[in-house]
Amino acid sequence: MSNQLWHLPTIGSGVRFNAVAAMAIGFLTFGAACTPTARPLPDVPGEAAQTGPSPEAGVANDWSYLGTNRPETWAHLNEAWKACGEQGTQSPIDVPVETLSASASALTPTSSPSKDTAQAAPAQIRSELGAVTVQASSDGRLVTLQPSQSQTITLDGKLASLQRIELHSPAEHKLGGILFDFELVLFFDGETGPLAASLLMRRGTENPALGPLLELPPRGAYPSRALAGELNLDRLLSPVQLGFEYVGSATTPPCTVGLRRLVLSPVAELSSAQAERLSAGLPPSSARPVQTLGDRPLKVLPFVTIPVVTKATSKSIERIDALAQQSRSVSESNEAKQHL
Repeated sequence: MSNQLWHLPTIGSGVRFNAVAAMAIGFLTFGAACTPTARPLPDVPGEAAQTGPSPEAGVANDWSYLGTNRPETWAHLNEAWKACGEQGTQSPIDVPVETLSASASALTPTSSPSKDTAQAAPAQIRSELGAVTVQASSDGRLVTLQPSQSQTITLDGKLASLQRIELHSPAEHKLGGILFDFELVLFFDGETGPLAASLLMRRGTENPALGPLLELPPRGAYPSRALAGELNLDRLLSPVQLGFEYVGSATTPPCTVGLRRLVLSPVAELSSAQAERLSAGLPPSSARPVQTLGDRPLKVLPFVTIPVVTKATSKSIERIDALAQQSRSVSESNEAKQHL
């Protein structure tokens, strides 16, 4: 990859997309079915990580996505939630994919990479996520899944363990102004510090990896309960090739800032029938509106899946080798620039 913008032919209303934009949206057709992925492993998350969104201790649990206490009012509902009203620090955002190039360097939208960022060594997201059983719980506003086995990713060479998964409908993040049907937010913690990775989903072809997501209890509040089957995270994330990284916040009160956020792309798909089954187990709305990006930089990082060797096929090994070679080429190119 390089910092060059590759332009595709003009689509629809005259919007021109570069290669990153096309990859991020998955070559989405506008107007298609989209509503208006030798160190010891970290421990399996304990009880403390099993809770869904919860305000700080002693704070009234009275926020909501709809009605009087909707997101626009959160900053005024409680003194501890003032961060919810900050500009340029909050999540979710609309990722401006049309202004970004296929580069691992930090970019500020509508600007070119600086000399320092252009020479920075590229980071990489390495996923070792696989099939996992989960327990679901809901406070009536948001459904949370708790993994029963340790699952990890590596970012910047640092290991992080999956803590929980939040399900949002519709999606909170947007890509190039496009709203998607669902968003799965995978929360990690470990050597990376707190980290949240978002997988966006849209209606399209049937997805065999959803498993227990289609077996959620009817919408409403309920305590933690085991779901049948396994959630195949590796297969669910199989379309993903890039991650857009920025520093944001939690999307529920108290909207804690300084959280590393990853928006994964291209987006995943599920059939209309699967979307209806998933929607039946989710609140009618569980999405905070997009927030101002401001001057926060974005990074475009390659996403590499590292499968279990005994399960890897020759095709997946070849793909990993190709991606690894691509990453090495970017690294060698940046090293060469440093010696100029």
